[in-house]
Amino acid sequence: MQRGTFGKAMRHLVAIGTLVTALAMFACGGDSDTKDVSVTVGLTNSTVVAVQALPLTIPNGQVFTPAITGTVTLTFNTVNTFTLGGSAGIAATGVVTYTPPACEFDVRVPGSLLSRPVILTVSACNLLVNARDVEVGGDPVSGTVTLSLSSASGTVSSNAVTEQVLLDVDDFLFVTNPVTGDVVSMGVKP
Repeated sequence: MQRGTFGKAMRHLVAIGTLVTALAMFACGGDSDTKDVSVTVGLTNSTVVAVQALPLTIPNGQVFTPAITGTVTLTFNTVNTFTLGGSAGIAATGVVTYTPPACEFDVRVPGSLLSRPVILTVSACNLLVNARDVEVGGDPVSGTVTLSLSSASGTVSSNAVTEQVLLDVDDFLFVTNPVTGDVVSMGVKP
């Protein structure tokens, strides 16, 4: 009789152990905490570092001024300086300031892209960050960063730049500039 009771007790212990193990695995999140990231971040002195030194193709220069037609290439040379290149290597350079959501391009050397020095105000300057399956507190994954500019003439987006995207343990978004290697906080939780 004791033998039957002992066997029954062992079967119950094994069943309970199996349930506890399954529950522990489920409670600990058997899978990692991943998410898809699709975030709009205002362009600031801090966030522009994510696209610094990267030539960004803007399909319609009229977002800056009606005087610029066609495709232009915008490069943030430093946090506060830029080069705006047009066709045939024509370029304007100057200083950029950020007053989110807007940014202001003070063209100091117009080249032959513009007829004279001028201040070009863009009413909304944002970075669009996208990535799939980003693990909170995990390794960086490949994603894209796009510059979006809006003015009275409409909204245009640059070419998408491939960058490493990560979420820290507190779920804050970071991207790594592929040219400079700078890891840049976007200052947001997606």
